[in-house]
Amino acid sequence: MSLRLSGSVEHSIRAHGRETYPDECCGALIGRGDVVYEALALANVTDEGPRHAWPVFAYVIVAVEAGRDGDLRSWRLRSDRSQFDAEDVDIDQRVAKQ
Repeated sequence: MSLRLSGSVEHSIRAHGRETYPDECCGALIGRGDVVYEALALANVTDEGPRHAWPVFAYVIVAVEAGRDGDLRSWRLRSDRSQFDAEDVDIDQRVAKQ
């Protein structure tokens, strides 16, 4: 399985990661199936505490070191919540906002 992001979504995710460094950032991905066509930056706050991940959703994480973005990965929580599995991320310039 792989997740397809538009180039603008990849750019938004990486920019948000750099902007919030050294803190973690969070946001919402908008799309259908395995195609993401929009990323929304959100404040990193929750009343649910540190365990608020759900199966079905993709969790895209970009590594940021010294203010520079690096590897970008997607993870999905198994339905039994036993662990996260990595999935490929493909950048597709043909993906457009729907």
